[in-house]
Amino acid sequence: MATINTTVNNGGVSSGASFSVDTDAIPGMIAKYEDARGELDEILNKVRNSGVLKPPGDDEVSKGAAESIKKLMGNSEGGITQVVTAARKHIQDQINQLKAAQKDYQSADDAATPTQA
Repeated sequence: MATINTTVNNGGVSSGASFSVDTDAIPGMIAKYEDARGELDEILNKVRNSGVLKPPGDDEVSKGAAESIKKLMGNSEGGITQVVTAARKHIQDQINQLKAAQKDYQSADDAATPTQA
């Protein structure tokens, strides 16, 4: 079993947590996390493309709406880019921990394997 550290957000309050993983399940977990990371990458690309939004008209309302959407999509506090980037980083941290645990387990297993002379 490997222990993976994470954080849990409960109503805006984050706290540390951990969970145990059967080492045989690690490759499958890594694959799932990598899929999720890929989906977040797709979202980031779409959000970045929406940041070049042009106002539908030349009036102040259209310009204001386009500017509001740019802020919402941007990297400002609470913006979608910031939120998705933070989620992607969290997933990457989990992948890194799982890979490190897998490597540690493999190293221990290799060291415990008897060799023939």
